[in-house]
Amino acid sequence: MPIAWATTSWTQVLAARDAASSESRQALEALCRAYWYPVYAFVRGQGCGSVEAQDVTQAYFAALIEKGYLEDFDPSLGRFRTFLKVSAKHFLAKEREKARAQKRGEEFERLKPFLIGEEPKLQYRDVAAALLTSVIYRR
Repeated sequence: MPIAWATTSWTQVLAARDAASSESRQALEALCRAYWYPVYAFVRGQGCGSVEAQDVTQAYFAALIEKGYLEDFDPSLGRFRTFLKVSAKHFLAKEREKARAQKRGEEFERLKPFLIGEEPKLQYRDVAAALLTSVIYRR
């Protein structure tokens, strides 16, 4: 069943983009309320579980507000819902990449700086060989 996206209120979008406006905060709140569930459903459709999708959706809207993503929206280039879908998809991809980078980094021990007078190439070569061996035989 397709998700019902709210009809775009251009006055709210334009007011939300104008941070100097007194109506900006109210417009941002109204946009977040209107589009939270459709964005959440979109994120669920990208393969996230319920709790993860809620977290990602909250983080997406926080970034939308804090980083001023609405300023990037140009109504002449397409619909607001398309902007939200594309930017949410990019946000989700970045979040997944961060998670993968953390997982990759957990399995390797950190290289310790060598003391003055030690031969750095031997120390790093031994560690690199051990890491390479563990990676090769991991599969």
